[in-house]
Amino acid sequence: MDKHDIETIVDRVQNSGFSPRTVADHLTVVKTFWKWLEGKDEIYPEKVAWVKPRYNNRKIRLPEELSPSYRTGLE
Repeated sequence: MDKHDIETIVDRVQNSGFSPRTVADHLTVVKTFWKWLEGKDEIYPEKVAWVKPRYNNRKIRLPEELSPSYRTGLE
């Protein structure tokens, strides 16, 4: 497998209709697999180093302050 084959896989995953989180998970698996196989689990080989699994998880925000009823349960 060469870089062109990896580009094809990345393109298919990105255009598969999966949720952004699933796409990021699939790309992470591809990148990690090649790191394990050819990078001796230390570095990413050049053919996958460019893959950037992106997922914006900023929609979920924690409350700035805990509610009084929740704080009572922690004490």
